Amino acid sequence: MPFLPIGCVDDERVIEGGQDTHSMRREGKKRFVISSAAALLAAAISFSPVFSGSASAASLLPLSDNLQQTPWAIVSGGRVACYVASRADGKAVLTGLRIKYYDSVQTQQTAVMDPLVTIERVKGTVPSAVRILSVKQAVKELADKEGSDPEKAVVKLSYAKTLKEVQPVKHKTKVVKTKALEKGEKKVKVKGETGKRYQESEVVQVNANVVKKQVMKSDVVEKPQTEVIYEGTALPAKVKGMAVIAYGKKFLGNPYVWGGESLTHGVDCSGFTMKVYEHYGITLPHSSQAQGNCGKEVSEKDMQPGDLIVYSGHVAMYAGNGMLLHAAGEKVGIILSDNIHYSKIKHIRRIFGTDLDTSRDNDFPDAGVIRKAFESVKGFGDASGLADSKAH
Repeated sequence: MPFLPIGCVDDERVIEGGQDTHSMRREGKKRFVISSAAALLAAAISFSPVFSGSASAASLLPLSDNLQQTPWAIVSGGRVACYVASRADGKAVLTGLRIKYYDSVQTQQTAVMDPLVTIERVKGTVPSAVRILSVKQAVKELADKEGSDPEKAVVKLSYAKTLKEVQPVKHKTKVVKTKALEKGEKKVKVKGETGKRYQESEVVQVNANVVKKQVMKSDVVEKPQTEVIYEGTALPAKVKGMAVIAYGKKFLGNPYVWGGESLTHGVDCSGFTMKVYEHYGITLPHSSQAQGNCGKEVSEKDMQPGDLIVYSGHVAMYAGNGMLLHAAGEKVGIILSDNIHYSKIKHIRRIFGTDLDTSRDNDFPDAGVIRKAFESVKGFGDASGLADSKAH
């Protein structure tokens, strides 16, 4: 369908582009013209749907004699974006978009409209289907068309600036393996500190969305401090204690001999604990009272397998699950028993993980093997014991 001439009118429009606003009016002789707005309206009617918020071409034809309020069209990139009641409303819509997208007054004023936006008066007969929006409605609808993609915006307000910022520089972490700590245990030796980087970038925004960022200058002004973490490789004290109990179980039923130091032929209470610990390279005195001063003191709630439980004149090893492993006396020999008698305990001493611990991880089997033997009644290791000897 060919363009339809709208009428004999004065050419009247407002052009919005960048920071310039122009109003052009030609006085005097009237001539038969198709104004820019009329041509755009005719094109919309003839060939394509008008943007959301306006009527489709089908709904606009045929032209009606039912005259409506004479509208003004906001035209972006040669296409009608929406219709408003007056030129002042059109300018208010464009100002509203500037305010919506940018907080700074300077940015609002200097943001450039691209493509060119014009406010053009529609002359002639106006179809009833055309929606004339309020300023608030127009700002909302134009912004809604953009969604989250500024490239889809009907009106694009571009702004370029130099962004100066100080950014954090993440510190590195260095892990140092050490036998001074147990497996799974970690200790921060040097605390890491975040550094700082000064950066200048050229940034292009469209409707407040960054569409381009180019780093022009980047300097580390404060170096980060590397964090140093000590990570333990030593077998945990609890697992070592379980190994002591698992080894000691191999001698259950062997005789009690006062002053004895043979796990097979006879030991007394402190001789038993001494010889079992000696198997793992740790030297204890052959005296229950003296063993009460070895290692470090722990509470009843913190007891774990292998800890020495010292009574007046007697010493045993905590075997876990409320049990004792000890050379209990001449009548029973080496036994497992549940008569801990907490009220009579004088000391609970831990050997592993203290200065007295001279054991080596290589003296112990794998942790899984230790746990399995600990749970077994028979324990593990060589049951022949060490050479017979007597305490002096």
